[in-house]
Amino acid sequence: MLHWSGRILIVFALVVGSGSAALGALRVGDAAPPLAIREWINGEAVDPSKGGRDTVFVIEFWATWCGPCRLSMPHLTEMQHYFGATKLRVIAVTNEDPALVRRYVSAQGSKMGYTVAVDREGSTTKNYLVAAGVEGIPHAFIVKGGKIVGQGNPLVDLDRQIAQATGDANWVNVVAKSKARQQQLHLLERRLMMAQAQERWDEVISVADEMISLDPADPRPAFHKYLVLRVKKQDAKGAEQVGRGILETLNDATALGDFAWSILDEEIFKGNRDVPLAMACAQKATKLTGGRNASVLDTLARAYFDSGDVIQAISIQTKAVELCDDAQMKRVLQANLARYQQSHGAPKTTQ
Repeated sequence: MLHWSGRILIVFALVVGSGSAALGALRVGDAAPPLAIREWINGEAVDPSKGGRDTVFVIEFWATWCGPCRLSMPHLTEMQHYFGATKLRVIAVTNEDPALVRRYVSAQGSKMGYTVAVDREGSTTKNYLVAAGVEGIPHAFIVKGGKIVGQGNPLVDLDRQIAQATGDANWVNVVAKSKARQQQLHLLERRLMMAQAQERWDEVISVADEMISLDPADPRPAFHKYLVLRVKKQDAKGAEQVGRGILETLNDATALGDFAWSILDEEIFKGNRDVPLAMACAQKATKLTGGRNASVLDTLARAYFDSGDVIQAISIQTKAVELCDDAQMKRVLQANLARYQQSHGAPKTTQ
């Protein structure tokens, strides 16, 4: 459930994505208001209004339901990685339920490689967005030395201001190259989808290789390549090599879990399931999340169940149920647990 005040919710829902700003009381050059945060979801607590003179803070306002906000995430992640936490800190603030935001951020994995926080009763939203007369999200404020030095839509007009605030003119060139690479990747993705639809499997593999070379951090082309080799070309050895590469290089717990679950559950892999690979991916995902992610544990339990270790599957699935804070998802996890218990002859439990 969202917790925006009714008035603010209606305004933002109508103009989401415009990121436009009307004349407001808060302007560039003013002192940055302190953040009023209910919960820090990702990253350590920080107060840009009291930040040092050398660190630039980018305070972005977003929401899980905002399409343009999702589009800005890879760019903000690239920005954070480029500058590092000492020189620049991206802080994404939303005014939604913390449990919802935690699930969302967990699902995004490495795509949200920056600080995420939940507003306290809309106070930060009011002190920044409303005070500045901003009429849409995503919208970001640039803070340095405790003062607002810029603002704008992260997708449109922020990068030159970031370059000026950080004193790094090369950032604009980095952004230009990144956009060109993304355009090339988009064209390759269209080629891959067309080749797949027409069952030109060798071309799918070739295009996937091109995409991997352009963006090694995106695991999706490697997933496509694995599926084609394992299922369509029946090349178990080639698929094993690709799968092991995914396991060794991918450090995104969500992506690893999704890959493992696809192998274990999707109909297209029926008769071609590499359960040991799925198990290894789920184990790595579990380690990356500290054994505290219910969805990842659900996948790991399924891997143990499919490998014949029902007792271990029950133990892990029980923990997944205990950790889950989403009612709908919890019912699914409980159903899986009941299936494992029934297979083992143990009595069903409800939690």
